[in-house]
Amino acid sequence: GLVAGARCGRHVAGLAVVMVCAQPSRGVADLVVQSVVALETQLLPTDRVRVALMGGTKEGKTQLVAALSGDTEAAGVGSGRHRTTRDVRVTELEQFDLIDVPGVAALEGEDDTSLAVATAAGADAVLWLYAESLQDSEASELEDLLRRGKPVVVAFNAKWVVDPEGKRRVFLKHPELAFRDLATHEERVAQIATRADTQVPLVVAIHARAAWWAMCENDDDLRQASRIGDLTRACESTLTAHAKVLRIRARHDRPRCRREELSWADRMDKEKVGRRQSAVEPPVQQETE
Repeated sequence: GLVAGARCGRHVAGLAVVMVCAQPSRGVADLVVQSVVALETQLLPTDRVRVALMGGTKEGKTQLVAALSGDTEAAGVGSGRHRTTRDVRVTELEQFDLIDVPGVAALEGEDDTSLAVATAAGADAVLWLYAESLQDSEASELEDLLRRGKPVVVAFNAKWVVDPEGKRRVFLKHPELAFRDLATHEERVAQIATRADTQVPLVVAIHARAAWWAMCENDDDLRQASRIGDLTRACESTLTAHAKVLRIRARHDRPRCRREELSWADRMDKEKVGRRQSAVEPPVQQETE
């Protein structure tokens, strides 16, 4: 069964409610059903918009959540470790609930990807965060979300160094240099949307690390330079403003979506079995020869 149940806690001064979903220990199909049902009936208030925060590992999701929620002591911020988030964590923001899921496409992280995708399926919309470049494996997951009609905002997280303070002053003086490649990223996302045969999602550029430092130091100038305000406005205008429409559509589409999720889960199970068989067959053939 699933290991451990949900637990709740609070960030700084009750600014953010954090709820942790169990890690998977069964098949992908069970994982899909359990995750979606948990999100629909237990973890999230039904009258609030639910936005899944997705992306690969080491893209800055943890520090973005900390910057948005006011958490000055978030574990994992700036650590640069792969697979920092291994659970589903729900942070209650003013306009919507942000669901931080495990990173997708990590090495030996098939279960993490399955949990992330299943959670996104139960959310109203997706905020996709990435840094430096969109790897093919990550782009494939984003393309699948777009193809399924999931509302998406894409955020490019610039990795301009802002540690220590001297580096932050340089960034504060010339923030435009950190975002000079935005047009290239917009083109990349447009290519993915074209393959998915869907509308190109809104793409914004931010500096999550700078936004976190701005929050910690109460620095309005650094916050403005980080462009975190562009992201919150994009989420509110693109996602929150259409919450009622998204919910109505989700209720009507739920049976169809559930069939698609189970079909996808079955395909993932078969692919995983196929990869394991492929890894075993060569040595067996050699021994036979």
